[in-house]
Parts: sequence; structure tokens; C-alpha cells
Amino acid sequence: MKTLSMLHIAVALALAAAGPSAAESIGSAWFEGEGGLALPKFSAQSADASVPAVPKSTSKDKDKDAGEGQIDAATRDRLIRDAEVWTPRDVASVDMLQGPLSVAGMGPGDTVTCRYSQERTKASKDGGGATKKFFCTDERLGVIRVKYTREAPGKTAATRLLWALGFGADPVYAVTVKCVGCPDDPWASFDKQQNGHESKSVAADHVASFDMAAVEFRMEKAAKANGGVLTELAEKKDQGWSWKELDNVDPSKPELKVHRDALKLLAAFIQHGDNKSQQQRIVSIRPQGASFEVPAPENVLLYVEDVGATFGGAGAMSGGGASFTFTNWASRCMW
Repeated sequence: MKTLSMLHIAVALALAAAGPSAAESIGSAWFEGEGGLALPKFSAQSADASVPAVPKSTSKDKDKDAGEGQIDAATRDRLIRDAEVWTPRDVASVDMLQGPLSVAGMGPGDTVTCRYSQERTKASKDGGGATKKFFCTDERLGVIRVKYTREAPGKTAATRLLWALGFGADPVYAVTVKCVGCPDDPWASFDKQQNGHESKSVAADHVASFDMAAVEFRMEKAAKANGGVLTELAEKKDQGWSWKELDNVDPSKPELKVHRDALKLLAAFIQHGDNKSQQQRIVSIRPQGASFEVPAPENVLLYVEDVGATFGGAGAMSGGGASFTFTNWASRCMW
């Protein structure tokens, strides 16, 4: 808690430098979802009708299709220039251990029982994922993604810290997962098959237990729990935003620069190592049932989605030590 308090002081001092307008300026653009999850505000009147969405991609460039939220380069630059990364948060009232309540209704130490989805897990493996994970189905939560390496506690801590301080973050919960029909090491089981080794069949009622697991939900689920539909905004697929692009800020809104500098400070504090553009997202939310329109910039959120390589030794040569390795993290200087 001492580390959290010191970091909060640093962020608070940075925000104070911008004056009262730093918090007041975004009061109308954000709402706090049930359970305290900060989300961009949505309304039927918030769209920027002067900016049309980009037409659907042709068959020749489907690999670049950003889907419903595809926008052109000029619109993307304008949204990044004026979008928010932070919302005011009463840190003293935040339950760091419990986390956002509205998304999953689970808490620290809970046990989640689910049935293995081999098809979804294999698709993720074939898609080039590197971190050990699997997908399974829970009767109440539907399909969930589970990570079961040292990233699990690190990502839980990083997302919880971002959330607690008012920045965007996907809901992640550290729990025990009992997976019915799972191999004991689901991710590695595909490696054995690809290398020509005979893989042992797993009994349908076999239960694999993962005591150090993180159940992850994307912000889409948080939006849905609060009556909205989240759309990712991009010029092309998997574009995200780069940290350098945070410097593209409206000079007439100095509070935005303060918020972005605070996010950079926090990213350095947690040693966010895998910080390529695809790990960050530009999103907006509209009411369920409403059609998509390009949103006004003040209703757009820039946030860090994948913070698995944190609390370690961030850097090109850190290898496996980039994720939740305390000795590596403690030895790093912030400045």
C-alpha cells in the first residue's frame, strides 16, 4: 500500500499542476460504471456527424479491415489529439483486492469451474500467441480466457493499479480455475501435436486445476454490463496507438497533456515492457441498439490493453524476466 500511496501522490501532483479544470473538463465525457469501472460516456447526441466512417474494405484488403470502427487517418489523428486517458477517481474508496464488481462478480481466492474449449484455444495458438492461455466456458460468464503463467499475477496487479488510479484497463481477476476436460498444460499440448508426438487423450471428466491463474475480460464485457456497445476505432486492423502519439495533444487543453504524462509515469512504474502499438486501443461506447457513428473526441478513450509483461525487467533483452519478476523490477530506475 505504501508504493500505491507514493504513486498516487505523484499522479495527484501532476494533475494539480493543471488546476481545477483538469478534473472538471472531463466530467461530462465519462461515467463510472457499476462497480466503479471507468468508461467513456456514451449518448445518442455524442457522435460527430460531420465525419463519416470509412467504407467497408474490399476483398483485396480484408486483412487490413478494422471492422465497424474503421476511420481514416485524419479522423484518427484528430481523435487521438483530443481523446482522454484518465477520469477522476476517489482512490481511498477503491477496493484493490476486489476490483470492478459489475463485470464478473468474482473476488480474490474464488474458484471458477469451466469446461475446456479446445477449438478456441487452438485458434489462439495458431494466431501466433506466445503466452500460455486457454479458453473455457462457464455457465454464468460464458466463454472466458485464462492465463496460467507468471503473467497472471503481474497482469492482475497492473490492471488493478491502472483501474484504481482512474486509467482505462481490462478487468482481470486472480482466481483458481478448475477446467473440466482440460489437459494439464493446454497450451503445450498443441506443441506436442505439431511436433509429431502422440498426445494423450484427455478424459471428458478430467479436471485440471490452475491455482495461479488470471481470468481476463475485455472492456467490451464491461461496456455490455453497463448497457453499452464498445467499438474499437482504427484506420487498419490491430493498429492501436503508439506512446509517441500521446504527444499529439491539443495545446489549448493542457490538462490532457498532464493526464498523458501521468499515464507514462505509471507505465514506467510498472515496467510496461511489451508496449508495441497493438497493445493499446482507441475505443468509444454507444448505447445498445444504436448504430455506429464516429464519436466526438471527448467521448473517446485511449487505454493500455495488454499489460502482461509488467513488474519485471522491461526491455529488449529481458526475455522471460519481463513478467512479474520482483528482483528485476526492483532494480530498475524510473529516472
